[in-house]
Amino acid sequence: MKSMRFYAATVFAVAIFANAQEPTAAPANPTTPAQAQTSAVDREGVDAALKKYESAYQHMSLYELQNVWPDLPNQKKEYRKAEDLLKRGDVSSVQVSLYLHDVKVNGDDAVAHGLRNEQYLKNQQSSYYGSDNTMARVGTQTPGPTTGSDKRTVKKTQEVTIHLQRHGDDWVIASLEENGKHH
Repeated sequence: MKSMRFYAATVFAVAIFANAQEPTAAPANPTTPAQAQTSAVDREGVDAALKKYESAYQHMSLYELQNVWPDLPNQKKEYRKAEDLLKRGDVSSVQVSLYLHDVKVNGDDAVAHGLRNEQYLKNQQSSYYGSDNTMARVGTQTPGPTTGSDKRTVKKTQEVTIHLQRHGDDWVIASLEENGKHH
């Protein structure tokens, strides 16, 4: 009986000693429920800003684009490209879609990486002179130019990096970088 108690006490002591020697593993990325909720809210805000960006192109509205990208007029190259597309009279049915594969939010800044697909219809005007070769030429019967219109679909896909910043409760685009074109 004494040996049984001694054995039980030894096993108990070894178990306590072994447990005391094991360091408690801290989680690699400690996330409290409040942080997880904040991250989800931030991601929703970033997603909402990017949807506004897509919508501005669909509505062909430079005004809407500047609302979600306030610094756009100061970014001359990007502004000229947006203005050229959105203010052209020969372009219609603009669709811009973002397919993001990585979004990182860090405080009041966020970075999104992905593909930007752009598609629109471009009206092309053409003029040509037609004639009826079976008709005898009479000065007043020479037909004038015939003007035709043809719509051509233009598609562009680019890898992009979009930098966003929090402004109050909303997120806005700070800059957009084209990383390369994909066809």
